[in-house]
Amino acid sequence: MNNPWVIGIVCTLIGVLGTLILKDRRKKSLGWEVVSETQLITKRTADDRFQVVFEGAVIEDPYLVVVRFVNNGNIPIVAADFETPIWMSFGNPLVLGCDIADASPTLVPVLTLQSTTQTVQLEPLLLNPGEEFHVHVTLSSKPTFTCEGRIVGSRVRRLATGDPAIGTVTWVATLLFPVALLAREYQRTDGWTT
Repeated sequence: MNNPWVIGIVCTLIGVLGTLILKDRRKKSLGWEVVSETQLITKRTADDRFQVVFEGAVIEDPYLVVVRFVNNGNIPIVAADFETPIWMSFGNPLVLGCDIADASPTLVPVLTLQSTTQTVQLEPLLLNPGEEFHVHVTLSSKPTFTCEGRIVGSRVRRLATGDPAIGTVTWVATLLFPVALLAREYQRTDGWTT
């Protein structure tokens, strides 16, 4: 089998089939990312007449954190898939309030948040592929954010920046690699001049 064209075609078919098989496998994945972390009062002066008061106490340095959750897999995540609830922890700041925003109408009735003084817990829910929602949390000071949780077969993971580009790079590499092998074999056997 010294014919470089046959080698190139076989390599291309193996690469394309391998990519299709990997891309088509069933994946359950719940991702999160911090969309924004905003200081609500940015400049203080001695004669400041504006105050944020929570349950009778003045909050000197309030923050609003917006966290996006998305089913970035290709199969639904059902409530029974949650091995643990999703916990958001903010370090030392007190949780002053939390709510759900930007959720599809079908999600609103099933989204349940419970908060303590320093954490917010998201109860298990059904989340179809591509569905997402945002959690808005108001805090007493600058947070140190962490998010933990487990679903069957995976952890709740921070979304990587550029996720869609990784798929594109995989496709391009899959198609170019066999072409490069073919060109190398053709050059070796027919003596292309460089």
